Amino acid sequence: NLHILERCNFHCVGCFAHFKSKEAKGFDFWVQVLDNLKSSNMVSAVNFAGGEPLLHGKLGKLIKYSKKLEFKVSVITNGFYVNQKWLDENADYLDCLGFSLDSLDEGTSIALGRCTRANEVFGADRLAKVCEYIRVNGFKTKIKINTVVSRKNYREKFVHKIADLDIDRWKLLKLKVFDNSKHCNSMLAINDEEFEYFVQNNQYKNAVVEKS
Repeated sequence: NLHILERCNFHCVGCFAHFKSKEAKGFDFWVQVLDNLKSSNMVSAVNFAGGEPLLHGKLGKLIKYSKKLEFKVSVITNGFYVNQKWLDENADYLDCLGFSLDSLDEGTSIALGRCTRANEVFGADRLAKVCEYIRVNGFKTKIKINTVVSRKNYREKFVHKIADLDIDRWKLLKLKVFDNSKHCNSMLAINDEEFEYFVQNNQYKNAVVEKS
């Protein structure tokens, strides 16, 4: 996992990605990192994360460079900046495109801070359009969703909204509580029974469940 910048257009209240520096390292820095990973012979895949990685001006070049080094390449994004132009430029080089998506209900997404300052969200309609565009244009990119289950969304049932999208993997994760004196998400904590409630209400053929 390469967290290439901290900055994000969303302000998710449960997010762990709070780092010391807001400065984004440039292309040459990450090229050196990728070269070192390749020469180690210990790494076969890289995942670009953030913050929101699509805010990094050189992400496209880094994706292509990683593929040139014969890595498997993936990106995990909140989806807001994924559009047809971005897919046309990058999808051929991506083995997997992952979406961090905790709710398909607009109100819940806003309550979780999974929105811009103007309360714009990445919802069901936009996800469906992205999935359709990838399939229709013959991109081999696999699609996955990561959902963190918390106090705000554990009662939500939205498997029916993604059942027809042919998602390659839906990873369900129980919220991990953190408190580093500056940031704390304990108000969103749930117990195992509440997590299991979400899992049972969102059974999916390609689901992966991770409690801890």
